[in-house]
Amino acid sequence: MSTWKKALYGIVAFLSMVVAFWCAAPLLMGVIHMGMVLPMLYALALTFYCLLSLKYPIEDIPWKNQQDAEYKAEVAMARCGVRNKKRSLRMPVIFGVKKDRLESFDEDYDMRATPGLVFSRETRIKIDRVVWIITGLLAIVVIAVSVLIYTGADKFDGNYEGQTIVTLGAKIEGDRPSVSLEKRLDKTAELMKEYPEAQCIVTGGQGRNEIMPESSVMARYLEEQGIDKNRIHEENKAVNTKENMKLSVELAKKEGLSTDFITVTDGYHQYRVSRYADKYGATTEGESVKTMQGLWLSSHFREVMAFFKTL
Repeated sequence: MSTWKKALYGIVAFLSMVVAFWCAAPLLMGVIHMGMVLPMLYALALTFYCLLSLKYPIEDIPWKNQQDAEYKAEVAMARCGVRNKKRSLRMPVIFGVKKDRLESFDEDYDMRATPGLVFSRETRIKIDRVVWIITGLLAIVVIAVSVLIYTGADKFDGNYEGQTIVTLGAKIEGDRPSVSLEKRLDKTAELMKEYPEAQCIVTGGQGRNEIMPESSVMARYLEEQGIDKNRIHEENKAVNTKENMKLSVELAKKEGLSTDFITVTDGYHQYRVSRYADKYGATTEGESVKTMQGLWLSSHFREVMAFFKTL
């Protein structure tokens, strides 16, 4: 294996491991969702693949025309021996068997780690190409969607013209907001104080493992920050972003509020919020809060997947 190829596999293995651990970070906070599980599993699989490719290089596998009947028989016997042992991962399906599993092998083959794999070199090259094509396509899709997510929604420019402030809910802890939700509410309180005539909708129903609707916790928190309760309107049924916007638009019309919204949520969330708002007849300008460092990557991946669901 050439030096540049070794460097490529090593760098990708390292970066994949970083992504896997970063995606797993929410577990420390008791958070789990598909946005962390799927990228983490893929990143771990890619790390495993790269490390084993370094240990068992494709160049060590003979071509089909180099594999005689005796050679194939020896490999088959070794595979059976490994398969019957508990530690079967020592002979991964793709990467084959170690030299010490064979009674003999042809020393003419240039084999440092393995005398042969389950597949020929031709098949192994095809597998390698598929892995890198899938990884490359995923990277392109994630980058493209990420650019759209962060640039596709209008931002609030500080020019207040009677818009309704809509704050989207997030996880609560008992009867108190989580750190993520607290950031959104602090930003909302800041806007409400800056624009004394502004009205606010707090939207969020009661999720699983929550003892009360998120909107109730949000309204109380804003009151504790000195916001008049008459300026706060609760929407307590929504369980996802689509319902957040649909029910907020309905509540705004019912209460005689403007359907021009200033939406307060995390930056990665604003694009999808704007698309749903547009669907239900509202316009939005986003006022984003910074996502917690430990939650950003997994939340971002979840938003990328949610983007396609929105489409």
